[in-house]
Amino acid sequence: MRGPENANYFLIGNIILGVALLLLLFMGRAWEALGIGALVAWVALVIAGVTFLMRAGDKKE
Repeated sequence: MRGPENANYFLIGNIILGVALLLLLFMGRAWEALGIGALVAWVALVIAGVTFLMRAGDKKE
């Protein structure tokens, strides 16, 4: 059964992926402002979000 810490990881992962989605929707403006940094930021957000989601799925025995 999932504990509260796994639920927190799941929530944090989804929030981070939501921010990544917003960045992707506004990638044109972000690219003009940050250049390649916008792409690097998006990749970093996706990696962090998926990492939290995978950590939430881990079963602790």
